[in-house]
Amino acid sequence: MERIEKQMMLKNYFKISFVIFSLIHVLFKSMLLSFQILGDFLDILLLLTSILVPLNLDNMFYIILVLLNV
Repeated sequence: MERIEKQMMLKNYFKISFVIFSLIHVLFKSMLLSFQILGDFLDILLLLTSILVPLNLDNMFYIILVLLNV
């Protein structure tokens, strides 16, 4: 009887271990995806900033010219 109880405990242990491993795997994958999305967002933000800064500087140049002519 004791042997059967040990086998049942071992089966339950493996079931619990598998469930915990699966949860850790899913959480790790979602965390990596979040970091990838964050990295992509930062790249897009940097691209937009690098496009808008020269436009803004150009506009500032014209604003200064208009103010100086007044």
